[in-house]
Amino acid sequence: MSWKREGDRVSIEMNFDDWNMLLIVLGFATGAALEGQFPITSGRILGLVNRLNEGNPDFTPYEIAEKAPH
Repeated sequence: MSWKREGDRVSIEMNFDDWNMLLIVLGFATGAALEGQFPITSGRILGLVNRLNEGNPDFTPYEIAEKAPH
């Protein structure tokens, strides 16, 4: 795996198995966020997953519901 930073941009090159593991870990984080056990909202995590998959023809972006007003 390689990592490179240029200004505010970071490039990571990884093999497909690591890519799959990253998506699984983000799925667990989303579940924890939905249960209130994670300090980041599920919408932010799913937004990251959508951005990570921009340009991936085999990916269907997640729809992120707006938080209901209290």
